[in-house]
Amino acid sequence: MKKEHPGDKPQIFEGSVFTGLYEGYTTYKINSVKVIDGSNPAKAEVSVEFENSNQNPKVVWTDNISLVNSGNGWKIDNINFDKKINDSDLKKSLKAFMEGAKTTK
Repeated sequence: MKKEHPGDKPQIFEGSVFTGLYEGYTTYKINSVKVIDGSNPAKAEVSVEFENSNQNPKVVWTDNISLVNSGNGWKIDNINFDKKINDSDLKKSLKAFMEGAKTTK
């Protein structure tokens, strides 16, 4: 399948990949950190409130970050984007990007 505009960059490279709002954020605040007891590997959920004051009106949303610690430090497992902004998550977005890249070769 040939792309109509082969010089165009994929949209994922233009916007914010790690937040729910494509335009990104200007400030953030960690609302809470919850370590999930008894999980192996260790897991935690972090609620982060983002704001983009460059938008008019400003946009405020909360994404939830899933962390995992398999003994080598905490790493991001997934980011569940705020459903009022982006009804997806990081893993789904990256998977859709990779599948799109396969079809454009």
